[in-house]
Amino acid sequence: MFDVTPTAGSILRGTGVVVIMESKAWWPPSLGGGFLTGDRIVRMAYLDESGVAQDEPFLVVAGTILDADRQWRVVQKYLHELRDEFIPEGRPKGRIFHATDIFHGSKHFTRSAWSQELRYELLEKLVSIPDKFDLPIVCGVVRKDDLPPFYVQRKTPAKISESCQAMSFNFCSISVDRWMKLSAEPDEVALIIAEDRPEVRTIMRGMLRFAQNPPDFLLQFLHDDERPYLPLTSIVDTVHFAGKMDSSPLQIADACAFAIMRYLRRGKDSERFYAHIKKRLAFKPRMKEFEEANLPIEPRS
Repeated sequence: MFDVTPTAGSILRGTGVVVIMESKAWWPPSLGGGFLTGDRIVRMAYLDESGVAQDEPFLVVAGTILDADRQWRVVQKYLHELRDEFIPEGRPKGRIFHATDIFHGSKHFTRSAWSQELRYELLEKLVSIPDKFDLPIVCGVVRKDDLPPFYVQRKTPAKISESCQAMSFNFCSISVDRWMKLSAEPDEVALIIAEDRPEVRTIMRGMLRFAQNPPDFLLQFLHDDERPYLPLTSIVDTVHFAGKMDSSPLQIADACAFAIMRYLRRGKDSERFYAHIKKRLAFKPRMKEFEEANLPIEPRS
């Protein structure tokens, strides 16, 4: 057991450290994939966020890593099969699976047409996909109360949310890079595909660019836990943004982020969904909310 993800330096010391939960041998080795330049095999890391709303106590960025050649098509095929299984005949099959809507019975998954148990069954199948296809789950979490008061007082709620998402994304990117170094083949690299939110494109790209090539003069200001894991060397190129309709594995990332968020705030029925997540959680944030005992139950539904 050792730390693999840094804290957020001077802003969020101690909130982003993660601990390896599984050994390298637990993950199946890569046997092939698409190519970038040369002979470097590509993994695709699909990430999405949960907790953007001002009243949410955490902001989570989470997702999963797929072998571009061996797993992408089979996962997409399974998502199509879920649509055929759960969307009634005569209704549009092109709709996306959005975990919040499925859980609460809103938008395309209204309570009048979908019973709670049917919606929960669908959501449970979505969060089970990483376990079904041997995919690692990575996450980064920011506890909003840990932001320093002087920072909160100077920023609008929208800017605070954007900053929290950028920091959570940074933690998650480091987890992707660490997983690649520990569990992928030496020549493999990863591309990051994130849910497209125009307001955070620039800051997320900037965070990744910094982590890939941190200037020497700034390294002295980083927390001791950060320095060993920068620069990120297994993640190539910039962040690529897509919608869930165009990039279906983002729907899995959405479900993972939703399940982790509800577990952290102990939402109703959260354990039912998080139980599938923790089986494949590659790195576990060292936060009291991730412990499974002696925690209050969040009263919100």
